[in-house]
Amino acid sequence: MPEKSINAYFRIGLKLLASIGCTELLIMTIFRFIRIETWMPPLLIDLTDTLILCVMASFLILYWVVNPMKILEEREKAKEAITSLARFPEENPSPVMRFSFDGTILYANLASLPLRNLWNSVIGQKVPAYIANSVMDVCGSGVSKEVEVECGDTIFSLIMACSKSTQDINVYGRDITERKLMEESLRSLTLRYKAILAAVPDIIMEVDNNKVYTWANKAGYEFFGDDIIGKEAALYFEGEQQIYIMVQPLFNGSDEVIYVESWQRRKDGGKRLLAWWCRVLKDSEGNVTGVLSTAKDITERKQAEEQIRNEKAFSEAMLDSLPGIFYLFDHTGRILRWNRTFETVSGYSAEDVAAMSPLDFFTGDDRTLIKESIGKVFETGATNVEGTFISKDGRRTPHYFFGVLFVLDGEPCCIGMGIDITQLKHLEAQLRHAQKMEAVGTLAGGIAHDFNNILNVIMGYGSMVFDSLETGSRSREQMNEVLIAADRATDLTKRLLVFSRKQVVEVMPININELILGLQKMLVRIIQESIDFNLDLAASPLIVMADAGQIEQVLINLASNARDAMQEGGRLTIGTKLEEMDDNYVAAYGYGMPGKYALITVADTGQGMDAETQKKIFEPFFTTKGIGEGTGLGLAISYGIIKQHGGYINVHSEPGQGTVFKIYMPLSEEAVSPDMKTEAAIPVEGGNETILLTEDDASIRTFLRILVESFGYNVITAVDGEDAITKFMENREQISLVLIDMIMPKKNGKEVSEAIRKVNSGIKILFMSGYTMDIINTNELTDAGFDFIQKPFHPRNLLIKMREVLDR
Repeated sequence: MPEKSINAYFRIGLKLLASIGCTELLIMTIFRFIRIETWMPPLLIDLTDTLILCVMASFLILYWVVNPMKILEEREKAKEAITSLARFPEENPSPVMRFSFDGTILYANLASLPLRNLWNSVIGQKVPAYIANSVMDVCGSGVSKEVEVECGDTIFSLIMACSKSTQDINVYGRDITERKLMEESLRSLTLRYKAILAAVPDIIMEVDNNKVYTWANKAGYEFFGDDIIGKEAALYFEGEQQIYIMVQPLFNGSDEVIYVESWQRRKDGGKRLLAWWCRVLKDSEGNVTGVLSTAKDITERKQAEEQIRNEKAFSEAMLDSLPGIFYLFDHTGRILRWNRTFETVSGYSAEDVAAMSPLDFFTGDDRTLIKESIGKVFETGATNVEGTFISKDGRRTPHYFFGVLFVLDGEPCCIGMGIDITQLKHLEAQLRHAQKMEAVGTLAGGIAHDFNNILNVIMGYGSMVFDSLETGSRSREQMNEVLIAADRATDLTKRLLVFSRKQVVEVMPININELILGLQKMLVRIIQESIDFNLDLAASPLIVMADAGQIEQVLINLASNARDAMQEGGRLTIGTKLEEMDDNYVAAYGYGMPGKYALITVADTGQGMDAETQKKIFEPFFTTKGIGEGTGLGLAISYGIIKQHGGYINVHSEPGQGTVFKIYMPLSEEAVSPDMKTEAAIPVEGGNETILLTEDDASIRTFLRILVESFGYNVITAVDGEDAITKFMENREQISLVLIDMIMPKKNGKEVSEAIRKVNSGIKILFMSGYTMDIINTNELTDAGFDFIQKPFHPRNLLIKMREVLDR
């Protein structure tokens, strides 16, 4: 084979290899664009890639190998034919002719007959002008020329060359129909290839070794602009980037595909993030000629991914900030999601939780309840349940759990929370305790109210009988004992009213130190001789607003309890000092309001109390004493008194270590009032005015009528509120004073007073009641211009109060 033909085949081979490489890169780009791996298995992808590559290679071989080889072979055959035709023109299967310089046919073999028929020329005649012109061109230049002629379905290539011996033109023809068909097929394939590149939405760019763009597809031009070719790639970088460093291995000859992400400036100036897949380009000798890259705009995708990451981070932060435990588990019990609080409360690591089920955190009946509740979620869509959550270290915490049905990836799941209700349980216990105290207080108040009415009758008639008896007589002494017992009963009702918080506290500025010093002698008589009594009082006065009698009662109760706790003797110490509470103190001890307090401590060295007893000592009727030795009301009443004064009382004790009661009374800024001087006895005076007496209790009504009439007054009685209004309307001109109980059937005292005042706004009204919080308080009475006397009262005190109101 001639050397020239060998070089031609070598170049064809190099072109073929380069084309196959580019085809493979194009296939990979298309596969990435359509994300073929998401819907086709890897084996099928490889088979498809191989099939497409084989088809493309076949076309390329057909275009660059088969066709050129055939052309070369045909040319060689033509040359051999020319040589052969010189000897055997008639036997040559291809057309052989000789023309004169003007296009006249001088010779033609049999194979040229189709051409001559086409030209409608015979030997000796001229050929058509377009053939004759080509003949003259050859004669004028002396250079051979090839002319293609379509003869029906056959295409001939006519090679015209000057004869060496004469001025004639030798014409040698060959059938090139098949070659033309192949060329047309290759042209169609090339157009299809270009159409594919144009239709690919991804950007395809080619740079040379200097990183200058040398080629771009339609998408590339649309993104970068029509003037992209010839410009360096870095001109389109947005900001400082290390892209060149990342793709340098390709320019060094690496055959790998390198992925990079780069911010690029679009032709309109917009900033976009492109994902590049880059691969080296080499010539037929293996030298690097540049890099071919495909790119996809991933700006929106990256933004969406960033948003998803931010939302996920926000969701995780939100879930982790929840005060309760969050959980998500499927119908099999597999825990899919939980928050950090879940791990903190349970004590288990994330790996442990992932391998557990919700039932693993419960035992016994709670486990059964939780299992039923989980089933309820998947049946009804929602549930709630209480259970004791057991942590890894065995700690048990009551929780309230709720959950709802949630569909995740088509699977039903339960999503919900568990809230620690330890504090709630504690508050419920406190509420129950408060309700119990309130119920007992209401009962005590009701009893005291009714008992006051009874005492009023006893004290009233007793005083009248006492005054009628001779001085020094045995009966008078006996009646005096009755009145003393009635006074004691009155004190008892006052205590009950204090406990029920329905007794008016007559507060005034008092010095706690002076109050304790004044009570010292009584306290010494209360405790045993075997008990050492000590005072440890503050050097400066501690002024508080308080009812002195009630505070004395508290101290007496505490001293009595201390005596009972030290049967074998001991030491009782009562001390005072100034105590200041700040926010830190309140937070540390869990009670109080910031401010200054007078602290009273009552400490004994008795047998002490355990923690369980300390929780109950302020409950009514709770006592550690034997039957008949205590009522269980002493500390409860003391607690009520201190609370009513806006103070606090607590206890610190341990078995065998004694007990310390601490009482905090808010310190007052007011000065101590001068000592009250003993007032002279006020004489009881009667009158002749008409009194409207309204009392629903028949015994009290009878007693009061007898008492008031005995001092000269005229009395009109009413049995209830409506009767009082009726009697007043009938006798409004005569009535000077209305003496009325606050609680009565049909209409209460306030309603009666309002109805009477509408008729006579200046009428004088004196209220009486067993306690002052039945309907209205004393402040309301005072503001409305009413007067008040509390039951039980001494007959003398009632008469003095009536005269005071009438004379005002």
